[in-house]
Amino acid sequence: MSTNAVQVQSKAGFAKVDYNTETENHILLTLTGQSLEAESRVPINVVIVADVSSSMNTSQKIDNVKRSINLLLSHLGEKDYAALIEYNSDARVLSESLKMDASNKQRLTSTVSGLSAQGMTTFSGALGLSFQVASNAGAKEGYVNRIIFFTDGCPTTGVMDHGKLVNMTESGLPSGWQISTMGYGLATDASVSSRPSAAYVQPLHQSFNFNMTGMNGDVDLGLLEKMARAGKGNTYYMKDADTAAKAFATELGGLLTTVAQDITVTFEPVADRIDVKEVLEDYNVEDKGTSLEVKIPDVMSEETKYVTFKVTCKKRDAAEGARPAKVACVKIHYLDTNTGKYVTAEHSCKAVQWVESGKQDTVVDPDVVTQIAVLEAVKAQVVAQRKADAGDYLGAAATLDFAAQNLFDTGTDRGVTLTKGLRRMKGMVADRDSYASSHQVYCASSNEFSSGRSGGGVYDKEFLNSVQCSMRADFGADDPDCNDGKKKKPDITVNVTGNVTGTSKPVSRSKKSSVSRY
Repeated sequence: MSTNAVQVQSKAGFAKVDYNTETENHILLTLTGQSLEAESRVPINVVIVADVSSSMNTSQKIDNVKRSINLLLSHLGEKDYAALIEYNSDARVLSESLKMDASNKQRLTSTVSGLSAQGMTTFSGALGLSFQVASNAGAKEGYVNRIIFFTDGCPTTGVMDHGKLVNMTESGLPSGWQISTMGYGLATDASVSSRPSAAYVQPLHQSFNFNMTGMNGDVDLGLLEKMARAGKGNTYYMKDADTAAKAFATELGGLLTTVAQDITVTFEPVADRIDVKEVLEDYNVEDKGTSLEVKIPDVMSEETKYVTFKVTCKKRDAAEGARPAKVACVKIHYLDTNTGKYVTAEHSCKAVQWVESGKQDTVVDPDVVTQIAVLEAVKAQVVAQRKADAGDYLGAAATLDFAAQNLFDTGTDRGVTLTKGLRRMKGMVADRDSYASSHQVYCASSNEFSSGRSGGGVYDKEFLNSVQCSMRADFGADDPDCNDGKKKKPDITVNVTGNVTGTSKPVSRSKKSSVSRY
């Protein structure tokens, strides 16, 4: 099924099953954003929130922020809108939302160049004021509406309780906005206790985004990640000027090429053929009785997001036909950012064929088995971090080593490639000194692994579309994955929620592996 913005495909772990036996299986859906050139991009409506507390005076952080914001402004055109807020002990509106014609762009650029750092840090004041400015600006139809929040630290005045700040994000965000975060610098020990579960992340209206960016100081990546996930946005960690440029270029490229938002996937199984047990990815899922609704914030151009359903294939009275049967009806409902209108389309999931005993598949589809291995590795990273936080460094390293071996044992190119990054993460938790010096990179790497989007860790650049590559070159942060502003297609591409595509090799059903689940 193809639409203007998103293409949906489906497959099963086992395409052929024994009609006379119940079979545990998986149905894998892929949602892929259409290719989009920068010239045909969706317009942007952005609120920029800049930390100007005293800690921003160190390591050229305030200069890096000003440079990043002005680079953003330089890429905006007359269809775009931007507002600017600064915050330290208090939060102040420096500019309400303005259309980015030449005069207003020059005015805002001059204001940014005059930013200076002093005082404490109020997250709650900055959040409340950004929501007010966003509400005044309105979530413009047909736009990518986003707040970008820069910080190098933790709240030191106002509301400092993490749960209250996350709740403020969820309850105070105006209709149609999202949140992303960007953090510079050293992570505190309070950073990430665990990744929020799907049940924790509540649904929000999707057309306005809030992005948080953090800098060098004691940045609390755990808080930033929870706030961004609550607001359905992205989190970035920037340890220096180079990674700051890469992160900001990646975020801007994503803004320029978001093709669909506020996505609902409805999966309605054919009752006499399959039972659905669970959705494996960390999405917000709602059981509607006869169907499941899966909420996905957005899809960028060239990006693929996966949804994996664990199912049981029921017995049949006899073998059936020569082609796979329909096992579910899939409906996708989303906002097409190009037209500003909601689209509803259907996909017939014809993925499983019931065959005579002895003719069933014994090899798991490689895309399915590797996706499951990646999701198991995401869980292992959370467990390993909890062990390292408790001082059990040997246990943390062993947990990651086991997950890395499982990825390697899939035999796929993707699994082998991701194993390398996971083993680098193992080195970060090997002992107290390693963990103390690498904690922030570990957090960023774990976030990248699960989200598939660059965040300043060891998996940086795993998914970049062509426009993001162009943005990195413009920001002076070109890298080997991008040639002359064009995407050099990698063998392996990691996508949202640990979703990965790439060249794969088949895995035998009988092969001993803790990740196959078959």
